[in-house]
Amino acid sequence: MQACHEFHACYDGPCPTPRRAESSGGAASSAGEGTDASAGASGSSAAAGGTGAAAGGELNLAGDAGAGGGAGALTCPPPSANCDESSLTGCEVNLLTNVANCGACGARCRGVCALGECHAFETLASDFDPPPYRGIDFTSSDVYALSSRFSTQLLRWSEGHGAESLLSDGPDFSGIVSGVDRVYLLGSYDDRLWSIPFSGGMLSEDQQTAIAAVRVGPTLYAVDTARMPYSRAQGSQSRDDLPLPSGLASTLPEDAEAIMASDGVQVVLAMSRLDDKGAALYWVFLLQLPRAGDSSQWQLLGTGPGELRGVRVSGSAAYLDLVVNPTDGVNDSDVMHELRELSFDNRSMLLQRVAGVLDFTIVNARLYASLELHDNASALRIVPLEDPSLSVDYETSAPMASLSLSLPYFYFGDGVRHDLSRLRAWLE
Repeated sequence: MQACHEFHACYDGPCPTPRRAESSGGAASSAGEGTDASAGASGSSAAAGGTGAAAGGELNLAGDAGAGGGAGALTCPPPSANCDESSLTGCEVNLLTNVANCGACGARCRGVCALGECHAFETLASDFDPPPYRGIDFTSSDVYALSSRFSTQLLRWSEGHGAESLLSDGPDFSGIVSGVDRVYLLGSYDDRLWSIPFSGGMLSEDQQTAIAAVRVGPTLYAVDTARMPYSRAQGSQSRDDLPLPSGLASTLPEDAEAIMASDGVQVVLAMSRLDDKGAALYWVFLLQLPRAGDSSQWQLLGTGPGELRGVRVSGSAAYLDLVVNPTDGVNDSDVMHELRELSFDNRSMLLQRVAGVLDFTIVNARLYASLELHDNASALRIVPLEDPSLSVDYETSAPMASLSLSLPYFYFGDGVRHDLSRLRAWLE
């Protein structure tokens, strides 16, 4: 016999697993008012319970969901419930995933509702506008978050000192990269490379330009405004150019956008542009890091239609967020994305087509994508890489901007409360 829930009668038998996400996305139910199931929950308490979403799982929920919230005689098979007490809408709520009714009617969750349990968002800093893509980076002990949405903000957060403001006024920046002893900032308008010491202080303008950058060990890899990749030892202004293969470099447009990514071992450069007819194309390169006596060389991993919005690297593959037709849709929630795996042996596989992708990350053979949906709804989509058809959407109380992972937490900007927040990665 399963345990009784506060709002429901007992039910003898297993609950259905959460619904799988449709391949084209799908709007999660918008949050309503009610009891906040995450009130007082900390990051560690949010981690309790929960099994791998992609593999399914069971949750003990009460059976006669029609009795929940005083819904009268309407009987709902679990995990559904008639939380608005209207026979017109029927059993409109899935208690396994609904943030307004997480596990029970009226149990509001400020976080992610997964398998009927609220995994709470933990606020690290308030009054912080959601960071852009590439707006969060890490050192071994600190989190650095950038926002230039309305005014420039650069925060440092650590367990020991909490949130500290390093910069509250200055040029607009489009990205952030943590170095060895300083944070590098990519200029939005002049493409200059700026930096500020980890401890704060004077903002310095670099001699180099950078439209994209990433760090591996003590070396900074970047792409300048002439679309020339280069590397440099931190603390030095001298640079080593890393030209792309000659046959390809001449075909790349001068106005191509660039994104770099690394898993700490490998470097990937992705470039894309729109042609005169509005069609998008992308190119993805892998940098073979030099061994003793060798020089670095780029390998073309793949090219195809689509505008690159994001790149991650994990294991032996690059993962791409592509907008198939950038001219479609006025709002982000209307724009269709492709999430694609591009292996280092040049194989390409479509993982998902989904609208409203804000950002994504990879951990333990799963892809996690934060989605902004219609009607002020949002979700966290979890895609098992071994079988993307088993993807699952869990509703979230806010869009998770600049989703970034530093185990055991996801860090992001809360798009509703304008906070810098984190969520314990409760799945393995």
